[in-house]
Amino acid sequence: MQTTLAQSTRSPQAFEQAKYWIQDCRQNHKECHRSRQDATLPTRLVCVKREEPGSGSEPELSAHICESDSLSANVLYLTLSHAWGTEKFVTLTQSNLDQFRTSIPFKTLSRTFQEAIHVVSGLGFQYIWIDSLCIVQDDQKDWERESLKMGDVYAFAVCNLTASAFDTGGLGISPQERLSNPVPPRVCIKSSKWRSSVAFIICEGQPWRENWERPIFRRAWVLQEQILAIRALHFGRDQMFWECKHTLANEVWPVGRMISSNRAPVNRRRQFDARRLNHYSNDSLRLQKSPYDTWMKIVYDYSSRKLTYASDRLPALSGIASLFTTILEKDEYLLGLWKKDIHRGLLWRQTESPGDFNKPDWSHAPSWSWASLN
Repeated sequence: MQTTLAQSTRSPQAFEQAKYWIQDCRQNHKECHRSRQDATLPTRLVCVKREEPGSGSEPELSAHICESDSLSANVLYLTLSHAWGTEKFVTLTQSNLDQFRTSIPFKTLSRTFQEAIHVVSGLGFQYIWIDSLCIVQDDQKDWERESLKMGDVYAFAVCNLTASAFDTGGLGISPQERLSNPVPPRVCIKSSKWRSSVAFIICEGQPWRENWERPIFRRAWVLQEQILAIRALHFGRDQMFWECKHTLANEVWPVGRMISSNRAPVNRRRQFDARRLNHYSNDSLRLQKSPYDTWMKIVYDYSSRKLTYASDRLPALSGIASLFTTILEKDEYLLGLWKKDIHRGLLWRQTESPGDFNKPDWSHAPSWSWASLN
């Protein structure tokens, strides 16, 4: 257990810990290895450049949009999960695309994006994929094309950064200073029955559960990002949390604990807890008695989450559906349901009280699909 932590989760000390988690996972966790043989880079990435200044000054960062066809296929990149919030912020549009290819005006970016770019540099990477900076927001064709690729974007990223500290978007990836000290107090007790004093650690609350209950994890799009990302680095209110298929850890307990097959509440067996679904692999899905049961639990979780636009209801699930098509090779995906399990899939119902009934919207899904409800 760490007894002292740096003042911020974006300090050099914190970055060194995060770099260790990533490096250790990539080198030693067989469960977290994903072949990049069939991987394709995202169409666009944000390229981060670090310019070393003179002595006594901090390095300056610059960023621009780069097209992946100009990059090596082995380029490593990060991704970002964030809440959009209600305030407007700079995004990629048809009018600024050419400018952003040369340089993104750093100070015009939302605080969350600025801090995410600093994290990329602090972790020693050069590229990050951010939805609203890598998809042309006012080009419907570009959005439709790129939204179908999001599954692979998150699946083949080195790590997904999650800005879970704040209730709304745009406030940053994490507080400038920790909102509280997450290190639990220790009490040493001496007794004649013991040869030496015994230290007891007083743990208040459950940090991991508190992090998962943050508003960002109620966003529908984020479920897909959670499930498909191999590794996740969560920037919480008072510490970083590390999550991969092998290990759960945080800054207070940096060694973490290994996820065992019979007690994994987070990665390997989230299909048994619809509130906390996360990383799946082809192998883990095949081990289940019925992948259809797993799909239903995913839909149960997903349908309770928030979407800004009803038209996103199926696109925001398309990456997970694509993963299932590799498992259910002889089945057909039907707008939220599976053909061979259609007899059960049609038995969906709305769980809210009649007064909360959501009016169906048949412009995005047929009436027989759960996706028709707003």
